[in-house]
Amino acid sequence: EMDGGTPSFVIGADEKYTSPKSILVEGDASSASYFLAGAAITGGTITVRGCGSESVQGDVAFADVLEQMGATVTWAPESITVTRDPDVKLKGVDVDCGKIPDAAMTLAVAALFCEG
Repeated sequence: EMDGGTPSFVIGADEKYTSPKSILVEGDASSASYFLAGAAITGGTITVRGCGSESVQGDVAFADVLEQMGATVTWAPESITVTRDPDVKLKGVDVDCGKIPDAAMTLAVAALFCEG
């Protein structure tokens, strides 16, 4: 309901609020990109929780780019795991970052560690 431009919830005297018990508030996918790239660059493994395959954020697609570059990506509904075998070199890719604008700068740094 809008009251003078301010959104509000009104629960009538004869109504009862029922809690949803739990709700996920997603982590910021663009901030997660730094850690995902770190694992891809160093040949380590990281799992970020709070955004995953069911995320509504476009920047989770950054993990797909890391996969194209040679990292292994494992998706769960609320997490992303990135790993890279140290014997597998990252390779350069040509990507349109229009749908991952906030992660584009992270990609630029990761590209410094790629072959090709």
